[in-house]
Amino acid sequence: APKRQFGYFVLPLLHRGRLVGRMDAKMHRKEGILEVIALYLEPDVKPGATLDKGLLTAIVDFARWQGALRITFGRLPDGVFAEIRHGLEIGAA
Repeated sequence: APKRQFGYFVLPLLHRGRLVGRMDAKMHRKEGILEVIALYLEPDVKPGATLDKGLLTAIVDFARWQGALRITFGRLPDGVFAEIRHGLEIGAA
């Protein structure tokens, strides 16, 4: 059987109706932390402020839906979320 390319639980990331990447994530419910293990961009997608804003909105919405209060980031593509690589407190919805 072929090996996984993106991880065990990978979600598609859409931006403006287009598949732009994939997110391998794990929710640590007891701690209230969404761990983004890795984020992958599609080969033809270039990082930028507009993409960062759209992806962050989607990830925060997902984290809140899961009941997370904090998001941590593992492996990120160069140029993505440069200002928040340490993680992000999102608080209650």
